[in-house]
Amino acid sequence: MQAQPLKLIAFNGIKPTLFFIETNGDSIVADSCIIADMGVIYNGCGELNYVTDPFNNYENKIRIKKRGSTSLAFPKSSYRIETLYSAVQFINVSLFYLP
Repeated sequence: MQAQPLKLIAFNGIKPTLFFIETNGDSIVADSCIIADMGVIYNGCGELNYVTDPFNNYENKIRIKKRGSTSLAFPKSSYRIETLYSAVQFINVSLFYLP
C-alpha cells in the first residue's frame, strides 16, 4: 500500500481550549514526573480559539506524568499535571477562570 500525500486542512478556530505542552525531548511516563512547558489558549466561553493566538490563560512550567494502572494500556492516556512557579516550586493557578 502506497502512502498517501499529506493533505493540509484549513483551521478556522475551535471552541475547545487549546493546550500546548513542550516536553523538550523528554518522554512522559507513568513512574516519574518530568518538567515541561505548557501554554493554554482560552478566549472565553463560546469563543473561538486559534493556534496563532498568544497563550492567554497559562504559560509556565508544569510537572507531568501518566497516571492510572490498567488505563496505561489504553490508546489514550490520562495525565497528572501540576502547575509550577519554577522548576521546584508549585503554584495553584486558575485555568479557564475556574478556581
